[in-house]
Amino acid sequence: MAIQFKATKEEEERLAGLGAKLHKIKKSLSPYMTPRDSEKIDNLLRDFEKKEEKFQKEDRKLTLAVIGRVKAGKSSFLNELIFQGKDVLPHAFRPKTATLTKIEYDEEPHLSIEYYTPKEWAELEKLAKEDDNGREDVETAKELIEDVKKSGLLPAPYLEKGMEEIPLPDESSMESVLNEYVGANGKVTPLVKSVTLCIRRPELEGMSIVDTPGTNDPIISRTQTTKKFLAQCDVVFFLTTGDQALDAEDVDLLKAQLPGQGVGEIILLDSKFDGALLDASYDYDSLEEAYEKEKEKFTACAEKTFGHYADEESEAGHMERAALMRSCMKPLFLSSLMHRMAQKEESQYSEEERHVFENLDEANGDMTPEMVAKIGDMAPIEKAFRNVIAHKDEKLAKSLQTMIPAFQENIRNVLHGMAEKAHQDLIILENKDKNDLAKQKKAMEDQILKVRGDVGDQFSQTLADLEHAKIAVVGELHSISAKWGSLQDKTGTEEHVGHRRVSDSTWWKFWTWGSSHVETYTYTTSYKYVDASDALENLRRFAAEAQQQADEKMEDGMDLGQMKNRLLRAIVSNLDAGSADFNPDHMRLIVQETLNRIELPVFQGASEAAAAEIASSFTGEVRDAGDRDSLKRLLGRSLDELVKALINQVSEEVQKFRSQMMELQDSFVDTLLEGVNKEFDEISRQMADKEKSIESLKAYEGLLNRFEREI
Repeated sequence: MAIQFKATKEEEERLAGLGAKLHKIKKSLSPYMTPRDSEKIDNLLRDFEKKEEKFQKEDRKLTLAVIGRVKAGKSSFLNELIFQGKDVLPHAFRPKTATLTKIEYDEEPHLSIEYYTPKEWAELEKLAKEDDNGREDVETAKELIEDVKKSGLLPAPYLEKGMEEIPLPDESSMESVLNEYVGANGKVTPLVKSVTLCIRRPELEGMSIVDTPGTNDPIISRTQTTKKFLAQCDVVFFLTTGDQALDAEDVDLLKAQLPGQGVGEIILLDSKFDGALLDASYDYDSLEEAYEKEKEKFTACAEKTFGHYADEESEAGHMERAALMRSCMKPLFLSSLMHRMAQKEESQYSEEERHVFENLDEANGDMTPEMVAKIGDMAPIEKAFRNVIAHKDEKLAKSLQTMIPAFQENIRNVLHGMAEKAHQDLIILENKDKNDLAKQKKAMEDQILKVRGDVGDQFSQTLADLEHAKIAVVGELHSISAKWGSLQDKTGTEEHVGHRRVSDSTWWKFWTWGSSHVETYTYTTSYKYVDASDALENLRRFAAEAQQQADEKMEDGMDLGQMKNRLLRAIVSNLDAGSADFNPDHMRLIVQETLNRIELPVFQGASEAAAAEIASSFTGEVRDAGDRDSLKRLLGRSLDELVKALINQVSEEVQKFRSQMMELQDSFVDTLLEGVNKEFDEISRQMADKEKSIESLKAYEGLLNRFEREI
């Protein structure tokens, strides 16, 4: 299914028109621009091209992910949905380890491989030396290390590469290369963390497919990679099969791989519905009845299972995850095999297809080509996918609708500033001679030197604001830590099989006396547990929210626009605007350019080390009461350490910013004087041919004003 963003395309055409207009402006202004003005236009063009490139490469792609256990039919599903039934993605490919694969379009097909880092591999080697005691992470680490030893490979050269790109000259070589690097018996497989398969297929243009591992992954670095990719997805298809529908493994896989936020939508799909019908066909009077009843049965199971988990997530405060769980309560159904069969005549069926047809017909003798088309109908899935595309189109178009006016305003502001400066230069040229110019320059220099004290007061106020902002950031970090520092106990159930001896004796049948048999029965027990993946998710969400809030609090407390205006008012209001030799508008432009160099610090929240410690100690459902308490304490301690690390980072960044501000304060007056010198030197050069310069400035100012109106 080709991706078409109609609304987005219209906005992209507007954006392209704006870029073309900016290039035209530069060309028209180039005969008149000073090097400084030319740099301003070049900066606008660079900013425009950077935003446009980011939008095309990252934002514009529709990102689709598939979650499902091994043999859930992920490749078949993608081949049907994206490639019109063509076998583009290999079916035989079976990953041994939990390797994440991205699939994208590229003119030059290749495989991009991400290896473990030397540090990550050292942690795995350390983990492999521990006693497993049933710990899945230790068992997996031992397996990876042992596989490398068996292969005879030296890990170091691969680990040091970090990334590697393998050309794929033709599609026929794709499967063998994939198997070498991520296949069940691939020589390099144990060293690979993730791969990106880039192929030249037009259906993939504008799309990025994330094919997640078919197994739960106890290795934290790979789990975090999977969650990072999924957090950028517009839609996640969660595939399960009729013969293993919604058991604990399915739900555990989804919960382990699904991030707490960022996923646009999740669609539950029974991906081998023909298998469920085959198993149940003898329980009904007709295949039609089996079709309807099995759908109802699976839907009821989904409503019960995901309704329960949605309630759990809500109680834990994970509202986005709760909403995603609820969306799984309305599943869709697919048989990729039947969808292919529906495109053929019966005489064209393969041996496998003929065999499935006959087996479904065997129970009630009512299997028909019409029933094949009904079971293989992908229309509901395609409709859901089209809705996702339409939502993405709307989202992208709105993004551009916001971006374009903001960029237009930026262009107008730059052009307006350039026009103001041209106008001030024109006033000086028309009304002053070189002697007047020298007097005005001297007057401005003298008056700048008089405002040192007031400039110092304004910088002192800014530094005080900085301290208040720092206090607000620290308080917010503690508040966010408290929010994500608790783990909710959950209730799970498990079914047990018991045996009991039952007497076969009947009192009037003496030969039965003393005889008995063993009956098997089932019973259900409940237990409390906390989920280790919830602890990891809390850490990840704390780091993301802490970074966002730290930036916002710093920005709110340190309003750069207000600070610049205060400094500007302090300088201009203290200068003698009544002096015939002083032009306050000219000074304001010089001051504004000097102040535009100030930028706020930014912060980075990293939770990988803390997550690694939790993952190395706990995995899956933690049931033992003592272990539950230990995990909760470890989460609390990890968050405390993260808060301390972030506070240290904030203190360091604030100190750097303070130093920069004090340096700017010390050099501010000198910087203004330097600006004055440059401005007056330029005007002095223009006075060499005064009439020509006046004519040129008038034309320049006229063009700038015209372009400002036209943008």
